[in-house]
Amino acid sequence: MRFLITNDIKLKKNIFYIVLFFNIFSFLFIISSIFQYNITYGFSYESLYKYFFTDPEFPEKVSVKQVVENVHINLFLNMFLIIIVSSIFNVFNFTLRLKMFLIIAFFISSVLYSFSDLIVYYFESFLYFKPLSFLTFITLAFIMLILSTFYLLKKNIKPSIKAIKFIIIFFSFFTLVFIVFNFFIFYIKLGLTPESIKDYYLGNPERYAKPKTLEGLFKVFYPHLLSMALYSFTVTHLLLFTELKKVISLTIGLILFVSSFLDNLSGLFIRFFNESFVYLKMVSFIIFELFSLFAIIYIILDVIISFKTEKT
Repeated sequence: MRFLITNDIKLKKNIFYIVLFFNIFSFLFIISSIFQYNITYGFSYESLYKYFFTDPEFPEKVSVKQVVENVHINLFLNMFLIIIVSSIFNVFNFTLRLKMFLIIAFFISSVLYSFSDLIVYYFESFLYFKPLSFLTFITLAFIMLILSTFYLLKKNIKPSIKAIKFIIIFFSFFTLVFIVFNFFIFYIKLGLTPESIKDYYLGNPERYAKPKTLEGLFKVFYPHLLSMALYSFTVTHLLLFTELKKVISLTIGLILFVSSFLDNLSGLFIRFFNESFVYLKMVSFIIFELFSLFAIIYIILDVIISFKTEKT
């Protein structure tokens, strides 16, 4: 993540090509997002209404669990898109006013889009909020990527430390909300007691709940290996730039890596080895949530203090 503070991308070919390839893949991601959105939701009133409220084959409202999971996924994807795209955009020689306008607008649009499913779910009259928030978010991302790619080919570098701090604050905000939704999803899917977690994985005939299959569990385990490692790496990376001692920062990072891995792995252990691993599931999840919360709050406070120090 050296592009956060670097000022000579053209001279450092490795960073130059990393940023260039990232922008190319980001363009592909945007194009894929448009196709994925159209397939899932559509842009017409009828297709949106069908997804959220009724389907001739399944005449019932989409479940709140599905809506919350959509928000959870969007929060994770968008918080990383924000920190990387905004950081690359900040490196180049745009005016501070333009940088701050686009970065803040990108952040606001990503927040609104991330929560759009939840907003539409509870406020039916806001149905068109979904496509509007999506198009705004995608358009701003596209503009920033176009400008970044164009200026990447020129030696025109002027990173703003102020903008970097705002980017970190925005990322931290997303992370805080992500942590809250992580807990909420755990609660509505698994519950907060050992028995409810056992029922989730092992099934319960009285509740007509089937045991989880290896295929189903691995579909969750597999992507979380990378996503949680990426999350832990980024949070640790940001902690290392704070006033916290490096030993403490690295220890917190290690705890995040290990606890997230054990939380992810324990579901398989509960189902196929021993139900006693339910306690490992609970403890590792709580540790991950608490240390994530501490790390992000510390990062936010450190940035706020640095703003105050600049003024004095």
